[in-house]
Amino acid sequence: MDQGQTAERTSITTAMNFVRDKSGAGSFSNLNPELTTLKLASSQVEIHDARTLAKAPSFAQEGFEIHDLPMPGANFFDMDWVRNVYGPRTLEFVKQLVNADHIASFHAGMFFRDTGKMLDTLDTPLRGKAADFVHMDYTRASVMPFVREAVDAETLERFPHVKIFNVWRSLTPPPQDVGLAFCDQRTLDRDDWVFGQTVEKNFPQGVPFLTGVFNPAQKWHYYSAMSQDEVVIFKGCDTDEAAPVGCMHGAFVHPDPGHVTVPRASIEFRVIALFKD
Repeated sequence: MDQGQTAERTSITTAMNFVRDKSGAGSFSNLNPELTTLKLASSQVEIHDARTLAKAPSFAQEGFEIHDLPMPGANFFDMDWVRNVYGPRTLEFVKQLVNADHIASFHAGMFFRDTGKMLDTLDTPLRGKAADFVHMDYTRASVMPFVREAVDAETLERFPHVKIFNVWRSLTPPPQDVGLAFCDQRTLDRDDWVFGQTVEKNFPQGVPFLTGVFNPAQKWHYYSAMSQDEVVIFKGCDTDEAAPVGCMHGAFVHPDPGHVTVPRASIEFRVIALFKD
């Protein structure tokens, strides 16, 4: 961490995109922008630097955590390395971290995002721009077909409680021009939820996702100056109806023009964690 960047700054205020109203969010496509029909409006949001909080955020409370997870010999431009080395190491790390009974890679595994041209030569179709609106990637109902695709029925019967964790890592050096903000899951009001559809070539019928309208009661956080050795792991979905459904998140542009170094590129790995109860 570059302490000089954030030592005196505990929060920033910048624009974030929310759904315009509760009539419906529209559709979103990671890979085909022409299919995106989102109805958004920006609001000024105070985003707190989670590094400066008196108590570090947790999965049980806010819904997200930061961890050191260095990858010696990393080559994120080599998809064989990403699939065969990065994937298994990350799966095992998450399994131990959350004490899961069973772990599996989510549909599509890795997803790369780029706000510049760093990843132009990357040989993968799973690459898109930063998702610059607040959202959760799935609902409790829409996530289950993907879980059943990755986990056999016998294992799912033994471990019926499902949590999806997103492992997010910046591939470019700090400070980041585009950050990723996380909403404290305890501050989301169900009355503010709005549903949309993710539409891609492999599921043209659409997959429901969750977004929402702005509410000043929401508490937003980010981690300043992330290094490539750090990951933010956040709860993408929890099937326990008694628990918060997940951690709303979204990309934002840092408000300080002098903050920009190189356009941010990142990798996201979605993990299915299963529990007995």
